[in-house]
Amino acid sequence: MTTDPLPRRWHDAPGASFIDNQWVASASERRLPVINPYTEALITEVTAGHPRDVDAAVDAAQRALPAWQGLSGAERGKCLERFAKVLARRRDELARFSAANNGKVLAEAYLDLDDAIACYRYYARQALVLDERLGERIRLDMEGIEACCYHDPVGVVGLITPWNLAHSA
Repeated sequence: MTTDPLPRRWHDAPGASFIDNQWVASASERRLPVINPYTEALITEVTAGHPRDVDAAVDAAQRALPAWQGLSGAERGKCLERFAKVLARRRDELARFSAANNGKVLAEAYLDLDDAIACYRYYARQALVLDERLGERIRLDMEGIEACCYHDPVGVVGLITPWNLAHSA
């Protein structure tokens, strides 16, 4: 895999994929336009990706998994909090891009971003107490149901998440 020095931000490196904590040239030469659905203006182009890119990303994630599994809950919490801080620091830039990319009003983009920051901070706080709760039986408010807390990451997963915005008239 090529590891040519590419810009650090994705929109400055449209032919690249972020794999193994670095921008790398994609195995695909095909590009996809990113269009503002409100103005129909071209925002940028991104790589269409390639199965070899997916394989490289999965391999990188599997190599990283043992180190993540070895972290304490407190260390994981610190990672999540750092991510929240980066989102908060880049809040204006990310909200403006989200609004343009999704065709939503800027106020909604800020709400979405603030929700994401709050979510990372919530799970950072939860991770901080993870070590104290390992193996603990937790009673739920449902008759006959108990839960246990285990320190057992499931491993590498792939997700395709939807992102839709419906406006009412």
